[in-house]
Amino acid sequence: MLYAYALLVGILWGSTNALIKRGSERAAEKTKQRATVGVLYPWIDHVCTPSFFLPQLINQTGSALFIWLLGVSGKHLEHEHVGACVRPFMRSCDRE
Repeated sequence: MLYAYALLVGILWGSTNALIKRGSERAAEKTKQRATVGVLYPWIDHVCTPSFFLPQLINQTGSALFIWLLGVSGKHLEHEHVGACVRPFMRSCDRE
């Protein structure tokens, strides 16, 4: 089941990167068209642009899932064959 979550994280991250870039370009165009200059206006333009905000939200959901997956996988290293791949790296970290 952990592999399915890891695959889901990869899909979320990979599929949203291009959409975030496109949305960021659209938000930058909004900022260029704005007559007033300020520090918060670019940030507001990004948050208020759905083509940026929604993919970013999905991407951050993938990040939260990844952090959760790291915590859960540590508990299951000895029970699944994932541990066979990770155990040598953990031993190298334990050396002083």
